[in-house]
Amino acid sequence: QAQANIILSLSLPINMADEPKVAVGSSQGELAHDTTPALKLCIQSLTGQTTTVEVMEKEEVYAVKARLAEVWDVPVRCQKIILGSTILEGKETLGECCAGMPPEVPIVLTFLYVPPYDGDVQKACEKHDVEAIRIVMKNRDREKNQVVPAGLAILMHKHLCKQRGWPRIREALTDLGYAGSDVDHAFAQLPEAPLPCYEEVLNQLGKDVVLAKEQPDYIKWWKTEPAWHQ
Repeated sequence: QAQANIILSLSLPINMADEPKVAVGSSQGELAHDTTPALKLCIQSLTGQTTTVEVMEKEEVYAVKARLAEVWDVPVRCQKIILGSTILEGKETLGECCAGMPPEVPIVLTFLYVPPYDGDVQKACEKHDVEAIRIVMKNRDREKNQVVPAGLAILMHKHLCKQRGWPRIREALTDLGYAGSDVDHAFAQLPEAPLPCYEEVLNQLGKDVVLAKEQPDYIKWWKTEPAWHQ
């Protein structure tokens, strides 16, 4: 079965209708319908919530985030949308992001809430960022209920790659597809002091182990299986 992975979380489905356009250069002034193919998205969050959405291929990721901000009450600046292991940015079109995927199969997107300043109110205060302070205070429960897998945490927060002694290094590397025993062996090859960082353990694994998987098996992260509801 062909599967594609994408994620976002909403409580209500969004239906988008094609809007008529005036055909450019038509002497008759006829209305022509936009024939750009539509994409079916199954959006899912790390808390297990799902929704479905239809968008046009030409729409940008940012436009999807803007609609999600209205429906799910999550500011655009706090949204991360992930397709497989790729973070989708605002100026890409959905058609570009999903090129080559079978149109009849719903595309599964991952939605992640990422608070400004990593949810640190003090940092937001130091920057006099009133909007960020308001967002963090309002969404504390949302962040608390969202369990972020280690492999995704590394993807979202690059500074963790060099953070020595990060307690989730082993978990992140097994998310990437390495066997736990291989990770333990890599740890053993490195000096005990200073404590190794994720990047050093990954480099050591690269010398000794051939990774069997091309991409992380993200499907195991979800509390419920992605589903397309007709």
